[in-house]
Amino acid sequence: MAASHPHSESNARPDQAQTAWTIPSLLISAGVIATADVSDALVNTSIDRLTVDSRDAGVGACFVAIAGTQTDGHRYVSQALDQGASAVIVEKGRCKVCDERIIEVADTHEAIAKLAATFFGIDRLQREGKLGLIGVTGTNGKTTVVSLITSILRAAGVKASSLGTIGLDVPGGVTGASTTVISGMTTPPPIELCAALASAARAGARCVAMEVSSHALDQRRTAGLRFDVAVFTNLTQDHLDYHGDMDGYAAAKRRLFDGLDIDATAVANADDARSLFMITNCTEPTIAFSLDNVFADVRSENLQMGASGSTFDLHIKEECVAVKSRLIGKHNVSNMLAAISAAYAWGVDCSAIAKGVASIECVPGRLERVACESPGAVFVDYAHTPDALENVLRVVRDVTRGRLICVFGCGGDRDKSKRAPMGRAVAAIADVGILTSDNPRHEDPQAIINDVLVGFEGSGKCQRIVQIDRRAAIYKAIALAGEDDTVLIAGKGHEDYQIIGDKRFQFDDRQVAIEAALQTTVEAVQKIEVPA
Repeated sequence: MAASHPHSESNARPDQAQTAWTIPSLLISAGVIATADVSDALVNTSIDRLTVDSRDAGVGACFVAIAGTQTDGHRYVSQALDQGASAVIVEKGRCKVCDERIIEVADTHEAIAKLAATFFGIDRLQREGKLGLIGVTGTNGKTTVVSLITSILRAAGVKASSLGTIGLDVPGGVTGASTTVISGMTTPPPIELCAALASAARAGARCVAMEVSSHALDQRRTAGLRFDVAVFTNLTQDHLDYHGDMDGYAAAKRRLFDGLDIDATAVANADDARSLFMITNCTEPTIAFSLDNVFADVRSENLQMGASGSTFDLHIKEECVAVKSRLIGKHNVSNMLAAISAAYAWGVDCSAIAKGVASIECVPGRLERVACESPGAVFVDYAHTPDALENVLRVVRDVTRGRLICVFGCGGDRDKSKRAPMGRAVAAIADVGILTSDNPRHEDPQAIINDVLVGFEGSGKCQRIVQIDRRAAIYKAIALAGEDDTVLIAGKGHEDYQIIGDKRFQFDDRQVAIEAALQTTVEAVQKIEVPA
């Protein structure tokens, strides 16, 4: 029997109309405590929107000043007031402006998260059991796990949505789901996040599986939400430019589990060394999953993998069911086990689990095969960490008879310490490594490539090609590929843009690969000599 869960399907729909809020009622309902008495002038003040952007702080707006990584919202308090903001919330000790519309709190990051959850009605929906949340955190696999959870829940008849790097997926439409991209972030800021959850609920969702990033946890973006299930996938090197070291990175991830209610369920990867650390403070039920640990609650046996997918026997405590998936690679089997564990915690039975896993053909930008005219196979993948890139390279290596050609780069203004390890991964596994730009942002693309090249030192096996222009690099890879070769274009996956400086340019690896293959085919045809 599957585990029981308090959330069940209901025909009730959340109210379409937004609740009218006065400042005092919103603060009280959200559990946000002012560090000083709120001015009498605000007692009957109504607001119709929350904002952290002073440019939007007109009449009816409650502006919340946030100290961010790039700028501090407290610098714009006067501007918000001048524009007629109905209320301004600041962090105690950070603002010297005096005005009766200002409210001081201990932590504006936590305050905006709680205010947004109340303003958009998310906390009410959760209290009433009308909207459940499954949060997935970890370095790699979050998008795939969230997509799998959503597929499994839908197979079980649950109206489910997903939210993360590739956008918001909600119930509806002829096919049962439509996707809207709402943010360039894995986990949006609190206002956008809660607006998205409200949108999913209005579309009929009773559960949202969402990615929860370490940045979001550190910045308290989810502080107003209650997770029914929390999932830890793995922890490998990433974001050290932000967190400082792996311990700081792990501590940020653990916040998801430290904040769970006693009736929630924690799901952890028993194959990862940080698993016990993540759940060390958990008093709620836990589920451990593993590729081969016989003591895990959820595990796989008799795993068979090939170019067309994976099959294995799934063991969930005393139950066993055969699972078949079109996703390839051992890392994806681990992702499946994570999603299966979360769905089981939700109350889904084994037959629906197997059906939901089997129904996913691919996750956008995750080992996604590009249908193009290239003689060899072409894949795009979002891998942008050393561990993820190595995993994907090994999967593709195993299904490639000829050469493995990898196009990759590293993002600018991001963790520099992972660049050389990514170079080493390509040098060790690929036959041809084409180093190019990813999203260089404000860094010199050649300087980024120079950091990556350190990882190629001492490796004579892999042919190394440097081509800064990403379009030209993809064209080069496609032109080099023969019938038995495979091209892997790594780093950007589903993204349809490239960031250079402060500007975003339209750029989709998949579309460029299609164009490159078509041009290569045309050129090949033109070279054919027609007999006289």
